Amino acid sequence: MNIADIVNISTLPIFLGEKMVDVVTIELDSLKDLVKLACSVGFHVLYRTRAEEDSIYLLIYGLGSTIIVPYVKTDQKLEGEYVIYNTSTGDIKTSKTLTVEPREIALALITIKKQELIRVFNRPS
Repeated sequence: MNIADIVNISTLPIFLGEKMVDVVTIELDSLKDLVKLACSVGFHVLYRTRAEEDSIYLLIYGLGSTIIVPYVKTDQKLEGEYVIYNTSTGDIKTSKTLTVEPREIALALITIKKQELIRVFNRPS
């Protein structure tokens, strides 16, 4: 089973108001890569959704008329409300509260119940 069976990874044109925009999905290698990317572009939020027993974590941001959706699919389920990234050690942990440590960055975990930006499919039986 590959990610193409779970997430539509092609470029999808969608209408946003009267303007057509492209949605570009980018599969990353690891959750750590996604967290580092979120921190480097200044976003303090990660979105999560489920596809059967797998978790999909993603960012959503725009660049001109293109919506960029980097994501990672994993069997790892993050508990808690925040992902805490230590910029000195590179360690990642989850927490129910924000951090006050100067070397740590907190990313809010937002659960997506329903969305139409990317297609998430159930695995074939």
